[in-house]
Amino acid sequence: MNDFNFFSPYIQIKKTSRTKQRYIVITVVTGIIVVGGISFWTNYNLNKIMDEISQKEEYLKSAEIVKNIQGLNEKKRNIDILNEYFHLVSEINNDISRMDKIGIDLINTIAGSIPKDISFDMLSIDIKNIQIQGKSKERLSIAEFQHNLKSVDEFNRVHVVDISKEYSKETEDEIYVFVIKCTLKDVK
Repeated sequence: MNDFNFFSPYIQIKKTSRTKQRYIVITVVTGIIVVGGISFWTNYNLNKIMDEISQKEEYLKSAEIVKNIQGLNEKKRNIDILNEYFHLVSEINNDISRMDKIGIDLINTIAGSIPKDISFDMLSIDIKNIQIQGKSKERLSIAEFQHNLKSVDEFNRVHVVDISKEYSKETEDEIYVFVIKCTLKDVK
């Protein structure tokens, strides 16, 4: 007769449950080893990076580097100041070049306007005015000179400030001493 084992289904389940437990234990242990290894590797790299950061900070705080950084900051401030001055000087230079109305061309134009019997004693030039003091044998030459200057485009106003009659000891003739003032046009 055959023996019947009524507990055989329970024995088989126990065997399979042990195999499952082994797989679970192996998986958990492997997971712990992997997580522990990654954690160790991350911690090691973090400590290594922190050491490098502290070394770099010490290097940057060294006296030589601090002195160099201060020198560079000073140079940067100087460059900023020079750039500000450069912009100001450029604006002033542009204003001056726009105001540079009295050039060689204007002086040549004045020289071309002089009648033949007029001589200059003084020519005074500033930014807005030109004042001419001279001598002539005739009043008509002074009027002609004034008329010639009025035709110059750079002058806004030309007028004779003074005419006086004097006796010349050199030529023993009467001469006219005059002062003409020319006002320059504004340049915008």
